[in-house]
Amino acid sequence: MRTYEEGFNPLILASSLSVFISLLLLGMAHRKSRTGDLRWPSLPFILGVSVFPLIMVGGLLEAVSERLLEVPILLIGLGWMTIGVSIWFPLPEEAL
Repeated sequence: MRTYEEGFNPLILASSLSVFISLLLLGMAHRKSRTGDLRWPSLPFILGVSVFPLIMVGGLLEAVSERLLEVPILLIGLGWMTIGVSIWFPLPEEAL
């Protein structure tokens, strides 16, 4: 049985990349079709594009203080919550 170094697992890498790719595809589909109940159709695309720069900034901030790593993670979480709220509370029919 093959063991991996502590901190690296290919399944975590694959799941992270799949979330990134799904955000990009969802954002492109909403921007292209202009259908759907999302209040901000480009939000999934923007969140998907900004994930890797935010993670890199988080690595730089962690060099300053370990607690600062949580700032980019908080921004990504707020983006996910905004997507969830816009899906949970769709636009009224007259606004579409």
